[in-house]
Amino acid sequence: MVKQVYVHVSNKPGRVYAVMQTLSDANVNARSLFVADTGDVGIIRLIVDAPEKAVAALKSANFKVNTSDLIGFTVPDEPGGLCNVMHLLGENGVNIKYSYSLMNRGQGADIVIRVEDNDKAIDILTAAGVKMFTQKDIV
Repeated sequence: MVKQVYVHVSNKPGRVYAVMQTLSDANVNARSLFVADTGDVGIIRLIVDAPEKAVAALKSANFKVNTSDLIGFTVPDEPGGLCNVMHLLGENGVNIKYSYSLMNRGQGADIVIRVEDNDKAIDILTAAGVKMFTQKDIV
């Protein structure tokens, strides 16, 4: 599993910067950033090298912050690489709530997904030989 840190912020200029500056000041490395506009409130989703440290720093800066578990896997950098994995999950009834990619670690594209049943998705992907990664690999 990969621990995602997510922050709810007002949807106005400078809020993403404020979150990123807080992490930088805490010496936390952001490996991925996803920003969603939901009207007056924005959601910033992050994969970082030190989730617990990130949460503590963000809470100290008065941000509303939570965490959730995502599934991480690597797909080959070739046509159909991601399509094949999405087919496996869809064919087996796993619904993907959202997905985003991480900075390349030199091994193809790293993807994280949020699904309803983590254990089921992990079993399917592992059985198919998909290269998985966890939080300890996010350094």
